[in-house]
Amino acid sequence: DTPFRSATPPPSPAPAPSPSPPPAEKPLLKTPLMDQPLMQQMRSAEFGYLVCFMSMHTYRQGFFLATLGPQVEAFFPDEATADFLQDLFNIALPLGFIPMLLCTVSGLTGFILPKPRLAFVAVTALSMLYGLLMLVHTQAAFISLFVVFPFASQFVFSIFYFNTADTFGYASFGRIAGVSSTLAGLVQLTQPGLVALVENNFFHPDLDAAANWKTVDLLLGVAPVLLFIYPVVSWVRERQSLARSKFAETAVVATLGHRRDYVYPGADQEMSVPEEGRQGPAQEAGMEEEGDISLHSLHFLERDAPFIEGGQPFM
Repeated sequence: DTPFRSATPPPSPAPAPSPSPPPAEKPLLKTPLMDQPLMQQMRSAEFGYLVCFMSMHTYRQGFFLATLGPQVEAFFPDEATADFLQDLFNIALPLGFIPMLLCTVSGLTGFILPKPRLAFVAVTALSMLYGLLMLVHTQAAFISLFVVFPFASQFVFSIFYFNTADTFGYASFGRIAGVSSTLAGLVQLTQPGLVALVENNFFHPDLDAAANWKTVDLLLGVAPVLLFIYPVVSWVRERQSLARSKFAETAVVATLGHRRDYVYPGADQEMSVPEEGRQGPAQEAGMEEEGDISLHSLHFLERDAPFIEGGQPFM
């Protein structure tokens, strides 16, 4: 009989490696607008608002400069008074740099310009002021108007160029400023048509020219209120985002407070825990795991933290 020979068993296959858990997703951080391509910058809300801001203010300024003479003659029938006001405006217009110089020396300009929303709101309110002064047909009101208008006009361009460079960067500064100015210029092509409507008594056919000018002044005086929407809404959203981030941070700190291995900064002694309050190893491990999982809520902070363009605080 052939002796029984046991064959060597084949080696067992190596166990398949357990799939490693997927890496935790990192929060997507918003790319600064100045680091984005030009076309992406021109599709942003910041660029759209900048075009609306420039178009609104340059349109009103151009209309005011082109029609001040006819309006003064319509509002002040006395020829001597009308000539006096026109001559005074011709003197005050080139001196508009004086209020701007005083604001620069006092530090007011340096305080407002780095805060885009505050700057937009301030110059728009100033622009509405000189627009509404056109509705008060007295010499004192028009003299005040001649002081406010040159200052507001220079402030508009200062904010426009500063914000363009600070938001979009110097690499896109020339193209962004050029496209914005071109679009604002196209809007101003409608000014002759508006002047023609006023001269033909379109708004009040049965009244004189002064009533028609007053209607247009009222419309252009309140129109800049639309420019308040974007700064105010963005400011409210930022406040809400900061509130949510603060809430998440408080939740994380409260969770870490239950961890036995967490030491608060500045703690100089260990807290004594009563024997009956001590937890077993399994419970401690569960607390530690809970604390570690809660750390992922820090992603919420990074995701919802408001991004400040150019590293400058808003308002």
